Amino acid sequence: MIILVIFIIGVASIFYKRSMPVFGVRERTLQSVQTDVCIVDVRDYNESYKGEIPQAINVPVAYLKRYVEEIPGGNVHIVANSSLERNLAVRYFRKQQLNVVSYTIVSKYVNESCLFVV
Repeated sequence: MIILVIFIIGVASIFYKRSMPVFGVRERTLQSVQTDVCIVDVRDYNESYKGEIPQAINVPVAYLKRYVEEIPGGNVHIVANSSLERNLAVRYFRKQQLNVVSYTIVSKYVNESCLFVV
């Protein structure tokens, strides 16, 4: 019985981290992001090279632990490909005491040519 309870708690924890929305972070387009905010692109390298964001730091979600020290302190804007990447990145950055102020989910804007700012 105890093993079943531990298993259910583990599954619920994984579901929470991946699927439950993160509150207190607004969605914005890249044009509306302030200049003093660090833009962190958490998409995979295979996706981010197709539409590079010149002023962004590219650290895929899988490498956040390894390269989190490359991200300067202060306010952070996340560029993600899905809500799953956004949720994982926001939760990890908050755990590392970084202030995530906004995010952009790129898959919503694939047909807009004005997404990427030079």
